Amino acid sequence: MKHTVILATLISLFSAFSANGQSAGDKKPTDEQGRPHGIWLIFYEEGSPKSVIEYKNGWRNGNQLEWNNQGRLISRNQFKNDTLNDVQYVYDGNGKLQSKRSYNMGVLHGELQIFDRNGKLQEMGRYVNGEKDGEYIWFFANSKKATQYQYDMGKINGNVIYYYESGEMKSSTSYINNEKQGVYSEYDEEGKKTVEGSFVKNEKDGKWLYFNKEGEVVKKEKYKMGELK
Repeated sequence: MKHTVILATLISLFSAFSANGQSAGDKKPTDEQGRPHGIWLIFYEEGSPKSVIEYKNGWRNGNQLEWNNQGRLISRNQFKNDTLNDVQYVYDGNGKLQSKRSYNMGVLHGELQIFDRNGKLQEMGRYVNGEKDGEYIWFFANSKKATQYQYDMGKINGNVIYYYESGEMKSSTSYINNEKQGVYSEYDEEGKKTVEGSFVKNEKDGKWLYFNKEGEVVKKEKYKMGELK
């Protein structure tokens, strides 16, 4: 709530300066040592708003907003001691949200969302101290899941699932520490299993079974660490 109030105040202040036709450099306060300090308002040569930045003792501390020369907001950032901190919003030239990322002192930490040109969610996940952690999902243009990973501090751990655009599961692969390890299953678009097998350290291992639409085994294979027996 606090950030929202400050943001609204900054936008209003900048709009007032812009409306008065003040040019670039009209508002660049400094402290006694000549360092940037306070709210800087920067304009394009023709007088339209370009950016507003909060400084304290020479460092960016607080909000930074940027506009393109058509007057559309293209980014909203939060800084602490000149380092990205908190949520960053990036917009395209038409004002649509492109991405939303969370930072902790310059390091990705928290929720991440990326959107396509139509504003639909394309990718979402979570970071902890710069590493992917937990469920990470990519989406088709129809907003249904395309791929789903499970991460544990940057390493793939759990099932990696691929989907058809219809929403039906296409395949499921078990991972441990970035390696295929365990059960693998594959399905057709009707949800019927077509392949079942297992991996050991990224290699096919053990029995692999192939099924027809009636669920009958039509082919069997046996592997030993990737080698067909």
